[in-house]
Amino acid sequence: MTNFKRSLLATVMTVASVTCTAEVTVYTTSFLPVRNVPADGVQLYYLDAPKKPMSALSIGLPDTLDEAKVVAVARINSEKGKRLLGDLKRAYQGIVNAWRHQLTDLPAVMVDDRYVVYGVYDVGKALSMIKEYRGQK
Repeated sequence: MTNFKRSLLATVMTVASVTCTAEVTVYTTSFLPVRNVPADGVQLYYLDAPKKPMSALSIGLPDTLDEAKVVAVARINSEKGKRLLGDLKRAYQGIVNAWRHQLTDLPAVMVDDRYVVYGVYDVGKALSMIKEYRGQK
């Protein structure tokens, strides 16, 4: 087995062991894409996500306030509008969580609301770093 394959296997095993037993949350933006995000057990928040549903709900609104209210309420009450409101709620929840945890940099990979690695775009690597740190304690 080559060194690359061993390294990849070790990373996958580490990520699997961390995500199976821990709550993992990743905070980033669309301009700071992360990679190697485990498929299961990871909450991923894009902190610039509110732009999309807000834009979809407000595009092409009439110029007058009264007309805009009528159109906006109709959009919000539609099935698509309800989905967009759910997206908006989830997007703002990520912002609230990031603020609550006083995150100072992005991307941020957090485990169990306690351990954070900043500036690492490879989530698997960040999880390995946290696992190594936790093993030293």
